Amino acid sequence: MKRFLKFFLISSLIITISCKKKETQEFTDEDAINSIIQSSFFFQNASATGEPDTTTLQKLGLNPVFWYRAPENSLPADVYIEINGDSAFVTVEKSVEGTLNFWVLPGWKKYTKKFGDRGKIYGIFKRIGDIDSENRGWRLMKISGILSNSYNYDTSMIKIDSVCLFVNSQKVRTVKDPLDFYDITTLDTLTTSDNVYLEVHTPSDSIDPYFHLLAKFYHFRCPMKQDSTGAYIPAKIPTPSVSGYTYLVVDILTYETLHDSTSPYNSILWFVPVYVK
Repeated sequence: MKRFLKFFLISSLIITISCKKKETQEFTDEDAINSIIQSSFFFQNASATGEPDTTTLQKLGLNPVFWYRAPENSLPADVYIEINGDSAFVTVEKSVEGTLNFWVLPGWKKYTKKFGDRGKIYGIFKRIGDIDSENRGWRLMKISGILSNSYNYDTSMIKIDSVCLFVNSQKVRTVKDPLDFYDITTLDTLTTSDNVYLEVHTPSDSIDPYFHLLAKFYHFRCPMKQDSTGAYIPAKIPTPSVSGYTYLVVDILTYETLHDSTSPYNSILWFVPVYVK
């Protein structure tokens, strides 16, 4: 009986050690990179949703005085990881679906229509640590902006040529491709006292452009107006109220999206990452 118990205990110990070793072996490079993606602020956005206070420019037809996207379906992101030695190129595509709510005058009548946006972002990872270290040594080094558009996006109706980043009335960056890369360590850095906004250049007419400032626990939104050069700038220039990684977003909807209750939802969004200290 003692020999049996001794054999049983030794066998159990060997099985436990083998299982733990197997679990360690099964945490792959792909698992490590996925873990970083799941915890990173940059990969969580596909559209500009939420219910911030805002007013819009008044136009003919329906005049929405309040609107927001209410997400309803939490769809898993599609993650594509290409590893080449100690470098990895990642593509993350994420969709968000729900209801676009808007109220119009007179009478604050409510209208709704379904919306769906799909966003794309790229990331470059490098292994800069030992395999036995956290996340097998992988670190996120570069990130692209985000390009997001509606499922039925119509390029003949809305298009963005370029976006310019202004800090304290000074232009610091021009973006012509929303999927341009940014080094994580050298992102454009702002302070909570800076005035910041995006200027958007578009050939499209009959649009409703909006500016968003998206942080982890903060969402500012306001309409954009056309200036003397024909570009669009925010009607109100914000200052970031929280520190950390932040997205500045240009959000353009077709005129019919908010002003015709029967027309389909049609939008395009460019996300530009910055850091607020």
